[in-house]
Amino acid sequence: MAAAVFWLFTAYHSPINPWLLRRLAAHHRRTRSGLEWSCRRAGWAGLFSRIRLRHVHLRLAGSDSVDIREVEIRIRRRPLLARRLSIRSIRIDEVRFESTLEPAAAWPMPALQGAFDTARLPDITIQPVNGRIHVPDPEAAGPTLIEIAGGRIHAALSSPSARKTSYAFDLRAELAVNGHAPAPLSIRGWVNPRLPDPDKLDLDLDLTLDALPMPSLTARQTRRIPFIADRGTLAMLVNLRAREGRLSGLASLRIRDLIVRENPRAVNAHFLTLSFHAWQFLARQRNGRIDADAQIQGTVHAPLIPIGHVLQQQAGHIGRNVAVRLLDTLPGPGTDRQAKRLEASRDSAGRHDDILKIARLPEHERHYERGRHYERIVKGYATAAEEYRRQADRFPAQTNLAVLALMASARVHARRLDQPDQARTDLRRVLDTYPGHPDADDALFEMIRIAEDRRDFPVADRLCREFLERFPRSEFTPKIQAIRTRIRPFVW
Repeated sequence: MAAAVFWLFTAYHSPINPWLLRRLAAHHRRTRSGLEWSCRRAGWAGLFSRIRLRHVHLRLAGSDSVDIREVEIRIRRRPLLARRLSIRSIRIDEVRFESTLEPAAAWPMPALQGAFDTARLPDITIQPVNGRIHVPDPEAAGPTLIEIAGGRIHAALSSPSARKTSYAFDLRAELAVNGHAPAPLSIRGWVNPRLPDPDKLDLDLDLTLDALPMPSLTARQTRRIPFIADRGTLAMLVNLRAREGRLSGLASLRIRDLIVRENPRAVNAHFLTLSFHAWQFLARQRNGRIDADAQIQGTVHAPLIPIGHVLQQQAGHIGRNVAVRLLDTLPGPGTDRQAKRLEASRDSAGRHDDILKIARLPEHERHYERGRHYERIVKGYATAAEEYRRQADRFPAQTNLAVLALMASARVHARRLDQPDQARTDLRRVLDTYPGHPDADDALFEMIRIAEDRRDFPVADRLCREFLERFPRSEFTPKIQAIRTRIRPFVW
């Protein structure tokens, strides 16, 4: 009789289960304000091996709400005899939520009591997860809206029988900000569940965010930022490791094709002390491309990112004056010393101040001079080759600069990037597009040298014959004949 009564009041399939849940929810609303809930069915199932809940709805104070279609919790029966709850797995299907995130708010974390078995963590699967997060900003035209679609969360013990157990987790979702195109977000890693103390934490974490539209971040036109992004994409990668509470890792940020315009709502706005014109200069300086890499140090309690060192390394891209101003905005004596050292360095002035000189040149000369700057000063050969290519693509009518840019691009590809095929493509473009230019014979001669260095003797011989036919009176003719003599034994 007692078992029948217990089943009637606690079983998932009990006929009075929906009525009991409605009464409990109504009693909770009357006695406790701030939280409303409802559930169509909930209770034990499968001979006390599972707890099931169906159509769960939670509403907190305000507009925060969570809707879950089904929850299934599988438990271990034997620990129940010792009055301990040991969970084998948790499966949650179809989660929808909406929340308003207050920046100063903090969620209280309940302490795990002795009634829970924390030595054997459960497998957790939650999918799909869809939701909306509103972030208020009194300085903006409206709250920032963050939408999460198609989320999937999975966590499990990766080696439950091994001596060193790790709890692996994987989160994937599509992240959209302010109604713009979604970007894939991935967070994966593992944690040692036997060391919950942050001072002894062992953790691996990889975070990847790819192709987030930059206009989504400035769509609300906050008064504190002087610019609005019209175009551009943001990619971010974070590799983080913690061993016994000590952090080490790398954070990378990549912005591509950034175009900004002035924010009409901004009132004397300076973002990191820089005005709109300064940020416009930075965006145009590298054709809308911004790269930044930073190391992560410190502890779990106090992570440290030496952003001052990052800005000092970026001085070759953004100019010495801008780097000094950005360093001055960061608190701490270390960045202050770096700013003064960078400002007083004559070597730094000679190496980096030509960034501003390039910006004052006519537009049809900037790409070539910028390429020379990256090739000779910054040693960024891939960026230099890209700048040379832009010079030839955007201003082909500037014959001398276009030929110089293509020749320089070929030199960088052949000597620095080990891409001889691309170098030959650039040189062939000089011959085909500017056949009457005085440096056309030089371009063909460089193609022959590249082929000879690669020991591609049939191609070198064919190019030598082409050279003698096109430029019989060139100053390189004796050298071409000497090359043909050297490679003749290898050509048949």
